[in-house]
Amino acid sequence: MAQLQAQAMGLGSCWVQIRQRMKGDGRTAREHVLQTLGIPSRLEVLAIIGIGYPADQMEGHPAESLSLEKVHRERYGRVSAD
Repeated sequence: MAQLQAQAMGLGSCWVQIRQRMKGDGRTAREHVLQTLGIPSRLEVLAIIGIGYPADQMEGHPAESLSLEKVHRERYGRVSAD
């Protein structure tokens, strides 16, 4: 929802996965984020969404390159017909 709202406001956004990511110093990205932002360790950070004015306008992927067999409609197993 945050990314859709950003788009509606003319902003860009970028999803950054934290879960199961490692930093170069051997710590997990989760540990780094918790320490940097002062978040209690009992909480879980799965991702961070950066929001701002985009420097570049990126083109979408051509429809032929999309793996539509991975898209399910309304229920798992109901593959997208688009």
